[in-house]
Amino acid sequence: MTLLSSIHFGKGKFARDVGILMSGTVAAQLLPVLISPLLTRIYSPGHFGTYALYFSLAAIFSLLASGNYELAIMLSEKEEEVPAIAMVIVLLSLSVCAALFILFWLSHPFLSGLLGNREIAGWLVFVPLTILLMNLSQVFYYVANRGQRYRVLAFGKFGQMAVTSLAYILFGFAGSGVKGLILGDMAGLLFACLYLGLAWCRGSVPPGPWPRWLQVKQQAYRHRRFPQFSMQANLINSVSNQAPVIMMSNFFGSAVVGFLNLSQKVLGSPLAVFSKSVSDVFRERASRDYRIHGNCRSVYMKTMKSLILISLLPFLVLFFTAPALFSFVFGPAWKIAGEYARILSLMFFFRFTASPLSYVFYIAEKQNYDLIWQIVLFVVTVLSILAGVWQGSPRFSLLCFSISYSVMYLVYLVLSYKFAKGSVHT
Repeated sequence: MTLLSSIHFGKGKFARDVGILMSGTVAAQLLPVLISPLLTRIYSPGHFGTYALYFSLAAIFSLLASGNYELAIMLSEKEEEVPAIAMVIVLLSLSVCAALFILFWLSHPFLSGLLGNREIAGWLVFVPLTILLMNLSQVFYYVANRGQRYRVLAFGKFGQMAVTSLAYILFGFAGSGVKGLILGDMAGLLFACLYLGLAWCRGSVPPGPWPRWLQVKQQAYRHRRFPQFSMQANLINSVSNQAPVIMMSNFFGSAVVGFLNLSQKVLGSPLAVFSKSVSDVFRERASRDYRIHGNCRSVYMKTMKSLILISLLPFLVLFFTAPALFSFVFGPAWKIAGEYARILSLMFFFRFTASPLSYVFYIAEKQNYDLIWQIVLFVVTVLSILAGVWQGSPRFSLLCFSISYSVMYLVYLVLSYKFAKGSVHT
C-alpha cells in the first residue's frame, strides 16, 4: 500500500480506495494461480478446454441477458433510481435465460456437434443458470461500487474465489472431471450473490425504496443507449475475446483450448488484481469528475501512467521465461501453455492498460465509437484465427491474434484519451 500510494497514486483517497480493493482481491485473483499446479494434475487439458468453451458461451450470452444496463448504475444522478435500474436487469436476465434454457434443451445435441465438443452437450442447459448468477452478482457489485463500499467488494471477491477454488479441488479429487470446474464456478457465483445481496438488504449497501413499474420502464428508456450501443459493442468484444476458444475448439480440439485457457489465466489473473481494483475506483471517480468539471483528464492520465508502470516488468519477465516456468510449475505436459503465454504477453500488456480506461466511452456517451471499434476488432480476430487454421497451426493463429489485438488497443487508448478531455478543461 505504501508503494502504491507514494509512487503511483499519491496519498489521496483514490490511492486508499484502490488499496482497500486490492487488499481483498489480491488473494482472490491469486488463488486460481496458486492452486493451478494442483488442478493441472487432477484435471486434463481436455477438461479445461471443455470448461473454457462453457464459460465462453456464458460470457457472451450474459451480455444479451443484462443489456449492459449494469453500467447505468454508476452514472445515475439520483440514488432512488438505482433500484429501478437493478430491476430492469433482473427482469431482462430472467426473460433471456428462460428463452436460452428452452433453446439449449431442445438443441443441445446439434449445438455440441456444431461446437466440435460432444462432452459439453449435457452441460449446455446449465449455461442460463450460470448467466443468471453472473448478472445478479454484477448488479450487487455495481451498487456497492457506486456506494464506495470497497471493503464489501473486497471481501465479496475473496469469498467468491475461495469458494470456487475449494470446490475445484474437492470435485477434482472426487474424479468429477469437467463437472467439477463448472459446478465450482457456480458455487463461487452463488456465494457472491448471497453475500453482496444480503449486504445490500442489511444496509451495508443501502438498497433504496422498492421501485414501481413506471420507474422501471422510465429507467429502461432513459438508459436505452446501453442496449442500443454499449451492449452491441461489448457483445462483439466478448465474441472477439471468446472467438479463439470457440474456433480453436472446433478446428484444433479441446486439449489445445485447455492449454490456451491456462495461459490466459496465468497472464490475466495476477495483474488483473491491480487492473480490476483501479477500474472499480476509476469508474466512480471519473464519473464524478465528468459530471462536475466536464472532463476526467486528470484521473485518466494518473491511472494510465500507473497501469503502464505496474505492468511493464512482469510482462517482460513472462515473455522471456513463460515456457520454462510453465513446465516447472504445472508439469512438463503443460509447456505448450507457456509457449502460448509468451505469444499472448504483448496483447495482455495492452489489454491491462486499456481496459480499465474504457469506461470513458460510457461517461462521455460515445458508445457509437466503441461499437465501431468493436466491429473492426471482431473482424480482425476472426481473420487472425482463420490465418492459423489455413496454416494448420494454433500458434500462428495466436500470434496473429496477439499482434492485431495490440494494435487495436493502441487505437482504443487514443480515442479514450480524447473523450476524457471532454468539453471543459480544468
